[in-house]
Amino acid sequence: MPAIGVPALFCAAAVCLTVVALAMIVAIKMATGRINLKGILPDRGARLRSIPQLQLLAVSIATVATYAAMDIAALGQGATSLPEVPAWLLGLFGTSHILQIGGRSGLLTFLQRGFRP
Repeated sequence: MPAIGVPALFCAAAVCLTVVALAMIVAIKMATGRINLKGILPDRGARLRSIPQLQLLAVSIATVATYAAMDIAALGQGATSLPEVPAWLLGLFGTSHILQIGGRSGLLTFLQRGFRP
């Protein structure tokens, strides 16, 4: 197992702390209403209007969390570089975005109704 030098550990810790700090800032701004979630999350008592946007948000957060966990595990095993992104994780992320773009473009509505000239 290769040894990790002090500069590499310092850089890894700095990156992790930066990501955690940015996530906390975004969470605080979402909680205080400074980031507008009107189109994504429903109001109390209202029906969910934008399932594709909520799904995109959830999959994006899950993808980032999964890759961060893989990175931390690899660092603990003495890795000196970032791990490769697994094909299944990239596929999940891409599929989520394709569904969001398809929903926004009206493609899903078109496919559900069928082609009517």
